[in-house]
Order: sequence, then C-alpha cells, then structure tokens
Amino acid sequence: MDYRIVYAGAQAVCGALFLTLLYLRHANDRVQRINKLDVLYCLFLITIVLDAIWIFIDGRPEYRIGHIVLEVVYLSAMAVVGYLWFLYSLDFLPAKTMALRKYRFILAIPVIAEIIIVISSVNTGLIFTVDEGGHYIRGSLSIPAVLLHYAYMLLGSYVALHCRKEALLTMDKRRFTTAALFPVPVLVLSGAQMIFPPGLPTMQGGVLVALLLLYGTTQNVMITRDHLTDLPNRFAFEQDLLSRISHFQPRGPQHLYIFAGDLDKFKSINDTYGHPVGDMALQLASKTLRDVFSSYDAVVFRTGGDEFMMTSETERILDIEEIRRNVNERLSAIEMPNQIHLSMSLGMEEYDGTLDFRELIDSADKKLYEAKRLSA
Repeated sequence: MDYRIVYAGAQAVCGALFLTLLYLRHANDRVQRINKLDVLYCLFLITIVLDAIWIFIDGRPEYRIGHIVLEVVYLSAMAVVGYLWFLYSLDFLPAKTMALRKYRFILAIPVIAEIIIVISSVNTGLIFTVDEGGHYIRGSLSIPAVLLHYAYMLLGSYVALHCRKEALLTMDKRRFTTAALFPVPVLVLSGAQMIFPPGLPTMQGGVLVALLLLYGTTQNVMITRDHLTDLPNRFAFEQDLLSRISHFQPRGPQHLYIFAGDLDKFKSINDTYGHPVGDMALQLASKTLRDVFSSYDAVVFRTGGDEFMMTSETERILDIEEIRRNVNERLSAIEMPNQIHLSMSLGMEEYDGTLDFRELIDSADKKLYEAKRLSA
C-alpha cells in the first residue's frame, strides 16, 4: 500500500476526532463562547489538513509554489500553537494573579520573530527550503524553531503546576496536574515519529491524547460546578471531603474543619421579591463567603438552595464566633434592592478521626440549626 495513503488516512482520523472533540466542547454551551483553546483546536486542524496535503505534493516539482505557500502557513500556525497553549494556561485560576501574565506580550516576540523567519525562508532557507525537485528540506534553524514550540508548552506546564500548588479543591488539583502533563504525550509521540517509518504521523496523535485528557478533566469540572454561583456543588463537596478524610492525620499539625451555613429568611426573599432577587442574594452571598473563607484556607461549596458547606485544612485553631462575625459584617454591608438585609447562620465541626463522613456533616448541620435557633 502507498505509504502516502496511510499517512493521509491517519491524518483524516485525527482530524475527525478533533472535530468531534470540538463539537462536544460546545454541544451543551448555550452561549457558544469561543476561547483560546478553541482557536488552538482550529489551528491544529489546519496543520493536520496541510500535513495531509503535503505528503502528496512533496517531491512534485509542478506543485513547488503551492508547496512553499503550504510550508509558510503550516510552520507559522505551529509557531502560534505553543504560545496559544501558554496563554490558555494563564486563564486557569489562580494563574490570573501570576506575575508571568505581565510578560505575556513580551513572550510573544519569539513567535513573531519565528513567523518572520519562516516567511523569509522562502529566500534564505533558514527554516525550510523547497528545492527545484519539489522536495522539502529542513534549514539550519528548523530544530530551534521546533524547540521553541515545546518551550511554550513547558511554560504552560509551569503555570499549571503553580495553579496546582495554590488550589485548595482536590478536583482542581487533579485538573491542573492533567494540564501540566499536556506536553508529555506530544513530546513522546513526536520523538516516535522520527523513529517510525513514513506513514505514521504520531505527533498529531500525541496532541489528540493530550486534548482528550484535558477534555475529560474539564467535563468533570463542569458537572461539579454550580452555574448560578460558580461554586463547586454538593457532589464536589462530598468528593473533596472524602479525599481529605482519607488523607488526614488526626495527630498531625493540621486541623480539618467543616462548616455548614445558610442564608437567614431566604424563603421570604424569594416569596416576597421573586427568584431574580433571590438569585442575586445567592450570588452576592457566594462572593462574600469566598472572600471571607479564603483567609481561613477554606473552599466554599453551594450544596443546594441557600445551603453552603465549607472545608478548611489549616494549622490555625479557628473560632466560629469570629468567622460568623466576619461573614455577617460583610453581608450587612451589601446593598440589596428593597433594603433587604442579608445575614447567615453558621455551624462548625472539627474532624478528630472518630466521626465518619456522614456523622461529620450531620454534626455540622446540627450546630448550624442550633446557631439559627439561638439567633431567632
């Protein structure tokens, strides 16, 4: 069998899988938002198509001009792909606060320089040449150009590892670990392409594996997120708490606390002023809880209705009265329509190694309702 048919067929399979992945990413997205990852998908699809065409025109002198144009577009797109992955990595929270963001435009200079060199290679041959026989020949700067693409991917891994270090939620740690591993299948299978015979474009397969891993992790995040408040939901809370309990050492320096909270008189807000006002109250309360509990190394979850749970692993001994005061001072400062006053009741339980998962949650709930009864 002609190896060119095999090569183009392999690219077609990769392209079809990429298109499927892109469709699945947006199948349930009513807003149809386009982000940097979507652009990266599209650019890589372009490189797959161009690579499939290349295998048929390489060594055909009658297509030499088209071959040159193809290489300029292909190599320019590849230059942008690595940098775009780095930019997408910076979109991860808490990477938005990284000092590295200040230099993202400066870090684009090598990409711009590479594209200029790619275009000038038509005359200089520094990155590629297409000879009179129509054959593609690597230039003296072709390997440094490829290494630059991988350098951006590794920089993206650094950003993801920084996010993992800063993340408090167990699921976020797993997500950032997966993102940090993105370059591994790409690097491994790119190396394999240099070893295997023609007809096996394994580099594209490496990118596909990496994006599939990232897609699976992203979908997991979506189903564990409350879309009104953008907080993790009850399923995420239970998974996170189970993970913390299984790894917790009761005699160690860390304390494990869980908190249960709900908004006071929330039902009357909904009944009197309508659900849009109730939704606003939930969103503002969620932001307040995130702001306050971040200082206690805690993760905030919306577990249903106006109910929230928080988990905290810290070396500090936490005072529930101080936390209640901080939360309610912040809530009382919020300006709501119709002069609505927001407040919240909170209960706290510390894990000592004797309670099981369900008993720990029930104990925090009991302390919440005790606090609510005393404040009534």
